[in-house]
Amino acid sequence: MMKEIHKKRDGFVGQKAIVLPALINKNETDPILQNLMITDIGYYPNAHDHYRSRAKGIDEHIFIYCVNGNGRCKMGGKEYQIKNDEYLIIPANKQHVYAADKNNPWTIYWLHFKGSFSGAIAQELFDRLEKKSNNIHYSEKRIKVFDELFDNLERGTAKQNLAFISLSLSYFLSSFLYQECFNLNETTQVKDNPIELSISHMKQKIEILLSLNALAEIANLSPSHYSYLFKQHTGYSPIEYFNRLKIQKACQWLQFTELHINEVSYKLGINDVFYFSRLFKKIMGTSPKHYRLKWKPQGA
Repeated sequence: MMKEIHKKRDGFVGQKAIVLPALINKNETDPILQNLMITDIGYYPNAHDHYRSRAKGIDEHIFIYCVNGNGRCKMGGKEYQIKNDEYLIIPANKQHVYAADKNNPWTIYWLHFKGSFSGAIAQELFDRLEKKSNNIHYSEKRIKVFDELFDNLERGTAKQNLAFISLSLSYFLSSFLYQECFNLNETTQVKDNPIELSISHMKQKIEILLSLNALAEIANLSPSHYSYLFKQHTGYSPIEYFNRLKIQKACQWLQFTELHINEVSYKLGINDVFYFSRLFKKIMGTSPKHYRLKWKPQGA
């Protein structure tokens, strides 16, 4: 059970915060801002005695990214322990209490957001919190995106500035949901991740067939454990993902080369052209022939 502590609301050395409720409400009819918008944003370093208790929650979703120290949150009858490199999401209108750890207080980047897209994003973040999949690899790039959000709000509240912030917020939040995409260019990603290593191998061997056992061996995992981790990471089985990579390559060849459809199939290691056509239609929703007719460049 979370103990009550001194209810300090602000005054942390180095803190910064911006609150824009009236302005945001005024712009809710803007086509971009009505989708996703920040109402409050801030940074609290080493936030001793930081505490919030809201019996009915608030109208916005609360997002907290902890980069150092610890904190706790109680909501929905459950208590969540938040450590460094983890995030906390509190859905709108949800009763909650949260606080920094007394002995090792958190350092947090935080924001409140709302909009027609916000519910789906908050739910996805919350689902991962529930599964304890809210651990995030620290990235200076992510912090720079947050700083850009804050700095642009400090620069002014012109409509175009708020629109830029709205779109940038989507990018910032997506970095917590799709780390492998956000960190795509970080050199350690493939080397340290067996699933990414096998995906890299798939791309290099796109023109041959690879078995599940061969892919699992690349990842140095058993086939069953590899399949489980792969689906957790990508949402697809290894072979289904490999087939999608093949069809992606087929689209490029159909669009930008003069290769016949059967030649495209053979180049992908698929000797049964009818199977290739069925697979292509299953993934792309149209046949290879119709795809080429629709998308092949017609010239200037």
